Amino acid sequence: MFIAERYVDKQVEAYKMAIDALKQTKNTNLYRKVFEKVTDKLGAPYLHDSTWADSVDKKAQQTAEELESLLTGYRQNLIRKKN
Repeated sequence: MFIAERYVDKQVEAYKMAIDALKQTKNTNLYRKVFEKVTDKLGAPYLHDSTWADSVDKKAQQTAEELESLLTGYRQNLIRKKN
């Protein structure tokens, strides 16, 4: 995004590279920010994939809930062992 914002002649290519890289991560917030800036300038292969973003967010939420549940269980076991 840094390059795309500063070098207009490389803007399209930089945004495409950013989108490709972001789809390999779980950073849906930055993915959405990129599309706020580019709207539909990049063409058909680079349309906003809200299904992908929503599924990644859902998986992240499920993982967070599982980890929170495990942490709660470990805390309860630790308290029992101290008593």
